[in-house]
This record gives sequence, C-alpha cells and structure tokens, in this order.
Amino acid sequence: MPCYTVQTASVELNNVDHATLAKAMEKIGYTVLRQGKNFTFRKGGVSGSYQNNKLNMQATGGARMDTDAVKVAVSEQIIADKAAEYADQGWEHTMDGDEHVFTKTAGYGAVFA
Repeated sequence: MPCYTVQTASVELNNVDHATLAKAMEKIGYTVLRQGKNFTFRKGGVSGSYQNNKLNMQATGGARMDTDAVKVAVSEQIIADKAAEYADQGWEHTMDGDEHVFTKTAGYGAVFA
C-alpha cells in the first residue's frame, strides 16, 4: 500500500463499556487520553477516538490497523474484569486449556453456629 494512503474504520460499539475498551487498548500498547466517557488513542501511525459508542480509527504512512487485536484485547479485558468481580464473591478463575473455568471456593460465606 502506498505510504500516502489513509485507512479508516468506524465501528458502533453499543455493548462495550468505555472503561473496558480503554483498558484493553492500553494493554495492547495504545496511549489513551481519557475525557469522561470519551477518549482518543495513538500507537505508531494508528490513531483515533471513541465517542458516543463509536470507535473511529485511522492509519497513515503505511501503518496497519489491527482491529482483530482490539477485539481480542476487549474480550480478554471483559474476562479479567469478571474474574475480579467473581473473586470478590468467592469464585476462583482458572484455565483448562483454552477454556475459562470458574469454581466456587468451598466454604466461602459459610456461617458456623
């Protein structure tokens, strides 16, 4: 692709929390500047913004937008957030190959008389 080409992508994200998306973008190396529920981001020649549930990305100078990496990072962040939430309720998160397993800790919340 010629270096003067600009790639753009725009995606409606109605089911993703802005904080989860921002954390996921940071984990894959983007610099994120938060402004309330909106944010801008940059990594190499890729930049963009998230406003009103819409993610806009653009790549310049031959940079490549890796939207698949963003999708994977968001999925991983959702699992990490849920694992932390469930841990507070006595659940343990482990992996069985590619499967995520949540197991209730024995005796958690037990009341003894």
